[in-house]
Amino acid sequence: MYLYDGRGRGNTAPLTRFRLVWESAHQIRRPYFPVPVNIVKIFEFVGGARIQGKAPAGSPVHFRIDLQTNKNRRFVYQASAVAGRSGTYSLVVPYSTEDVKFRVSSRKPFALLTCGGRERKIRLTEEDVRQGRTLSFDFE
Repeated sequence: MYLYDGRGRGNTAPLTRFRLVWESAHQIRRPYFPVPVNIVKIFEFVGGARIQGKAPAGSPVHFRIDLQTNKNRRFVYQASAVAGRSGTYSLVVPYSTEDVKFRVSSRKPFALLTCGGRERKIRLTEEDVRQGRTLSFDFE
């Protein structure tokens, strides 16, 4: 959680209900990590916005949001799901597309949801994320 900001890495899935909200200015170097890391990072628990919909069975659906921290460090949060035999997918994400001053915020007023070469720009409010609301986006 700390080193990768809650993003998945390797066989570890990204966090869906915790999100980075603040980081300190002071950094340290870790011998096993290639870049300096902020000493203090604060995460919060949220309901997580559930994104669901229809897509061709077996198709991967990808979510991507470009973020910026309170110290102007940029990173990307990504999540994926595969549509089941019934042609439905579902994933949960912890970040909104709203600009939240003095915190980790989306760099754009939208996130990208893609499936099979099709792309949708979607908006997620802070309330969607905090309350764990369900939003539907279909690719069929």
